[in-house]
Amino acid sequence: MTERRERSDAGVSLVEMLVVLAILAAAVALVAPNARGPTRGLELEASAADLAARLREARTRAIAKSVAVHVDFDVAGKRYAATGDARAVQFPSDLGLTLVMARSVLTETGGARLTFFPDGSATGGDVRLARGGRIIDVKVMWLTGAVSVVSAP
Repeated sequence: MTERRERSDAGVSLVEMLVVLAILAAAVALVAPNARGPTRGLELEASAADLAARLREARTRAIAKSVAVHVDFDVAGKRYAATGDARAVQFPSDLGLTLVMARSVLTETGGARLTFFPDGSATGGDVRLARGGRIIDVKVMWLTGAVSVVSAP
């Protein structure tokens, strides 16, 4: 009597493995370009939130130390710095930056100097950040120095 052994097909062939890897590579290639999109919108929101926090901190410093604290904006360089900051904060290069402030606080270079006073008030104005059709305004109220973030329609 001859014994007959059945062959087991429990393994995976090299061709099958290569087909699966090719399908996975195609799926990643389709999804990867779209994965960056949502984070770009978050970067705009993060820039606005960071600016608002730094403006609130400047107002708090003005009140606590009873001195005027200036925040200087450089529109061309897309950066800003407050009195006493070690270095300027740089906005992302593809972010649109527009200042809506009183003529008296505008500088000759196209920037502006926003000032928070010891009583909590400020010179006031809006800093408009834009990217890809989205606009966010960081507003500083002149009477109270309150800072708010508003998404423009």
